[in-house]
Amino acid sequence: MAVRRPSLIISVSAVVGLVTGLLSVPARAPLAGAGASGAAARLPLGAPGLPEVRHERRLAPGVTLTTVVRGRLSPGDRWTLTVPVQPGRPGDDRDLGPPAAAQAMAERVRKAGLEPRIEPVTPPRRTDLGTPTVEYGVRVGLYRDAAAARADRDRLAHAGLRPAFRMVDREGAPTTGPWRVAVLTVDPEAFHGSVVAELGDSVRDPEKVTETARRTAAVAAVNGGFFVQHDADGAPGDPVGIAVSRGRLLSEAVAGAPALVLRADGRPSIAELATTGEVRMGSALRELDGVNREPGKIVGCGGRGGDRPTERPLRETCTDDSELISYTPEYGPRTPGGDGTEAVIGADGRVIDVRERGGTIPAGGSVLAGTGSAAAWLREPGHSGTAVTVRHGITGPRGRPYAIGPRDSVVSGGPRLVTGGRVLVEARASGLASDDPGYSYLGLVRRDPRTMAGIDAYGRLLLVTVDGRDGQSVGVSFTEGAELMRSLGAVEALNLDGGGSTTMAVGGRLLNRPSEEKGERAVGEALLVLPAR
Repeated sequence: MAVRRPSLIISVSAVVGLVTGLLSVPARAPLAGAGASGAAARLPLGAPGLPEVRHERRLAPGVTLTTVVRGRLSPGDRWTLTVPVQPGRPGDDRDLGPPAAAQAMAERVRKAGLEPRIEPVTPPRRTDLGTPTVEYGVRVGLYRDAAAARADRDRLAHAGLRPAFRMVDREGAPTTGPWRVAVLTVDPEAFHGSVVAELGDSVRDPEKVTETARRTAAVAAVNGGFFVQHDADGAPGDPVGIAVSRGRLLSEAVAGAPALVLRADGRPSIAELATTGEVRMGSALRELDGVNREPGKIVGCGGRGGDRPTERPLRETCTDDSELISYTPEYGPRTPGGDGTEAVIGADGRVIDVRERGGTIPAGGSVLAGTGSAAAWLREPGHSGTAVTVRHGITGPRGRPYAIGPRDSVVSGGPRLVTGGRVLVEARASGLASDDPGYSYLGLVRRDPRTMAGIDAYGRLLLVTVDGRDGQSVGVSFTEGAELMRSLGAVEALNLDGGGSTTMAVGGRLLNRPSEEKGERAVGEALLVLPAR
């Protein structure tokens, strides 16, 4: 699944062609990433003496693009094969596991005719996971070229395994890079446009960032938060966690997970949010479990009302066989089919039909879908013509109401990377902790493409992307990303969706190099820097 959540990156040769004008940022404060003297600070990636090329240009008053290429390929770089110690369904493998699981997988590799090595991995300490636990991975080979790695990968795949070939430096080993980093700095004091979250044509219709940027004439754009990618987890494109676009709640929160709040006044913030909901049908009242998602599939968990295995955030898909879900026209033309009952609500707020699940969503109206006891509640006689009221609420820390204006946007993310100017990766709070050894490895140790958002001491929004998974940029782990964000001046920062989703567009054109072999990926939502209208 997608979960499982911005803004510059390019090769050295591409920098020259993309950066055509060098303009200074507002004089009232140093550029993000600058020291007190105003001299550009070097990025904290790799050894201090690595080469670094940095360019800046102004995209609009108050909007600056900074591109950085740091480091170099090392003669000692090698490819290796990583064999998941605990295979899952495609896209949900566990690279690490306990010693017994690693030994068992190593034996399978030997039977396929290759010699494995078992390597211990200890997650970094600056997280909220407590004492780090040593976990074990299975690797094969140290290859000088990718062709040899691919040949052995295919050999293992033929034996029923699912190896991935990666550069050793991507597995957390020391590296000289290189890194391609892109930073959008949006100064609310000087920028008179807006920064908003935008979905595609509907919740279940993902769209490429470049397409969204061109459609909206955005100055620049990056991908947003995590979203569902596989049918097994619900409707592809559905945001994971809270999604608010222009004041409308389109997806409920993963309770307590951090989110980026984009206010109409240009003042961003990061907050841990939860959502509440209830439906009143006549005199009857029932809790609302979710918004614009498939009943029984709670990606990221963190729901309420009997979700299994937990109601805490967890980067998996929880289940619940008795749910009440609200669908708005933003979901798409039709609700998903399946067992259960739906009440169709007209534009006047009254029930106009009770039917099986799966049908059209009326213009100006909505649909309530129920499974289990919620389905029985919707089937109770006498609902035709009944007035229905659906209420949503958003709460912040300590359960206090959290106001969202009619032009505000909210994008879910996680984990938090920087809080109060201090680096601390809040992995457990974002659902990255698990009883399953190796679960946190994806972000805490392994380097991948990342999209991140931060806020500096002057209230400026920083949207940052780091490319990865290719020979031109190695990516960053969450802890490295946190250090990077702090070096850019962020006093608050969080991770958004990364991996193959990491995308930045400028003027509707792709700026970075997405890691998908087939090119840019369609994503659930984009963050748009829009000019004043």
